[in-house]
Amino acid sequence: PPETTEAPDTPAPSNTIFDPETIEGEVEQVALANYLAFAECLSELPACDSEKATRFAALENKANNIELIEGWNSEGIEIRDIDTWVLAVESIVEFSDDRLEAVVATCSYDGSALVKPATDTAPEEIIGTSDVSTKSKLLLLKIGEAWFVVARERVETVPGQPDGFCQ
Repeated sequence: PPETTEAPDTPAPSNTIFDPETIEGEVEQVALANYLAFAECLSELPACDSEKATRFAALENKANNIELIEGWNSEGIEIRDIDTWVLAVESIVEFSDDRLEAVVATCSYDGSALVKPATDTAPEEIIGTSDVSTKSKLLLLKIGEAWFVVARERVETVPGQPDGFCQ
């Protein structure tokens, strides 16, 4: 779990469907902020601050993302076309009875590419490319006064950005 239970600074996403003053809005804001923090970090590779990138995550989700980021940093990986990333919360699927857990349905498009930059002796090498849309479910947990993304399950991934896939 995070060192503190105070809510971290949350960028204010603009593509929201819930009033941020409601519990649904709080959960939506954190789900979007989690993605935005990760995307911001990717744009800073290979000098991404993994703690800053995962400030809206906890438990296994945080640990897995830190491991990914630190691996990319150590390999000198950079990202291209991060501005293609589009994310939306489609719905709050459910809350636990005590309202301390929430499942959120999201949909995203990613057209980015991870690359090893060119050197004096080698050309730029594409490590992995994306051109996919993905529906996911996020599990959020309220720890103290703050919500954190603790798990992500990919539900469906399709090539490209088909009309109507993301609502």
